[in-house]
Amino acid sequence: EMETLSSSVFDICETLNLKLSLCNYDTEGDFSEKKNIIEHYETLANLHSFKIKIKEKKANPIRELRVENDILHIAPFDKSIMYKPIANFFSQNFSRYFLGIEKHPKLLIPIED
Repeated sequence: EMETLSSSVFDICETLNLKLSLCNYDTEGDFSEKKNIIEHYETLANLHSFKIKIKEKKANPIRELRVENDILHIAPFDKSIMYKPIANFFSQNFSRYFLGIEKHPKLLIPIED
């Protein structure tokens, strides 16, 4: 999903003159799972001469992002995000849980299921 959003993310950041940070937070510290996504974004950044910041940290992503300021979350939007059962609170899928973080504005980009 993050790779399909990449061109939109770069366009939004360039148009609004925003800095782009990719946060790879993992509670287990296994950063290899997202390595392809990070490489994809780094390649696009080089092609567009756009500077990005990569943050990798062994941490809970929800807790880390709650303390940050001046963030615009850009995330994929699919039909599953519309349903808010209590199980979403316990979900490890960040896109299901992040709507509950009311501190930061969000930009949802629709994707096909």
